[in-house]
Amino acid sequence: MATKKKAKKPAKKSVKKSAGKSKKVNKVLLFILAVILPPLAVYLVKGAKRDFVINIVLCLFFWIPGIVHALWVVTK
Repeated sequence: MATKKKAKKPAKKSVKKSAGKSKKVNKVLLFILAVILPPLAVYLVKGAKRDFVINIVLCLFFWIPGIVHALWVVTK
């Protein structure tokens, strides 16, 4: 009479990700990008849509309106 013992599987370790902290870091990085490269910040938030084109046009005319628009899109 051979009895087989079932091998216990090792318990999975639960890893808590701090989503709140990463969102804050992402916001800070987006703010920095909005000041340095406004079209890139808008692209990362909205994609290649209307807001991205508007921001490129604003940056071509004057840099400051592009920054203001990018900050507005990032905070929205």
